[in-house]
Amino acid sequence: MAILLTCIGPGASGKDLALFERMQSGGFSFTATTGAKTKQDKDICLRESDSNDNAQMTEQVEIIYNRLNEVEKKKLKDYHCTIFEYFPKDIMEKYRHQTTTDSFRSLHCNAQLREADELPWPEPYAHWTALSHRGCQFYTLFLEFQRKVDDDIDTRPVLEAIDINLKEIEMVERQLQQIKEAKQYVIEFVDEMAQKDIGKKRRRIRKFAFQQWMEVVLGTVDALVNASNFFGGRK
Repeated sequence: MAILLTCIGPGASGKDLALFERMQSGGFSFTATTGAKTKQDKDICLRESDSNDNAQMTEQVEIIYNRLNEVEKKKLKDYHCTIFEYFPKDIMEKYRHQTTTDSFRSLHCNAQLREADELPWPEPYAHWTALSHRGCQFYTLFLEFQRKVDDDIDTRPVLEAIDINLKEIEMVERQLQQIKEAKQYVIEFVDEMAQKDIGKKRRRIRKFAFQQWMEVVLGTVDALVNASNFFGGRK
């Protein structure tokens, strides 16, 4: 069926259809003459088609047309209903008034449409290129957001590094409290020892001063006794 539709496609002439019928009846494998062929194959096709007269060619085209109608209206409709629903109902109508010139004109228009679809692309590209130039507002905005992204990337490791476990903080706090208590104990101990030492030194100073005073008094008494001044020595 696919070969048959390819044969009668746009651009196929009556000679092509006649040649198809001849090769089908002769058991040959047919490929549409509108496809790519070698020069030798084209010469063979032309020689065989020239040997047929107009009456035989018309008869063979009618046979092909009847086969198409049979496939479309009977076999597909009766045995393949789903395919028949999607099969074009006017499979031959669009070929009756269409010539090779119309086919080439249609292909030419389609090619121009494809090229025209590609033309609008350079204008948006040029617009975006202009936005990327220095001094453009879009360029400045892009740099600003890029800096923000860079800042987020740079500060993330720092934030992760300072993420301390709460248990570790509590342990450090307890250690600081112990150090503070130990410091206070040392201060109190040193103060107590200093007070005791100062008291001892004071007592020693007083004893030494009293000793010196006694030595002076005794020296004076001795001097008075030696001078026979008993009255002054008694005082």
